Parts: sequence; C-alpha cells; structure tokens
Amino acid sequence: MPVLRYTSENVFVPLTVGGGIRDSTDANGRYYSSLEVASEYFRSGADKISIGSDAVYTAEDYLKTGVCRASPD
Repeated sequence: MPVLRYTSENVFVPLTVGGGIRDSTDANGRYYSSLEVASEYFRSGADKISIGSDAVYTAEDYLKTGVCRASPD
C-alpha cells in the first residue's frame, strides 16, 4: 500500500490496481474479505480496481445459493 499511496500523491493520471484482490489472512490471523482488500486499495489512492476470478466465483455462488459468503461472520 505505501507504493500505491506514494504513486497516487505524485502521479496525476487515473490509477487502476489489480491482482491479489481476494480474501486473505494476515500474519496475526486477522481475516480480510476481498471487499475489505478492495476498499483499502481505494483508500490508498486507486481510482479503479480490476477484479477477476474470485469475484466471478463469489457472484456465481451467490446466484446459486442466495447466500453471501463475503465475510466469515
């Protein structure tokens, strides 16, 4: 995130960030949903994010089951 923040402060073109926008758990065991990861990219200066397979799988699962599994709660 520091590189994204620095870039967004010094480069004045729209920034798109992609890759690694998926559910993850940090070294301390804290779980982050892909939505939280994407939100942090936006807070850090991204204008757009590029999403891929995880978003597609989540949407397909939701359409099949009607259950949102975006967070562990």
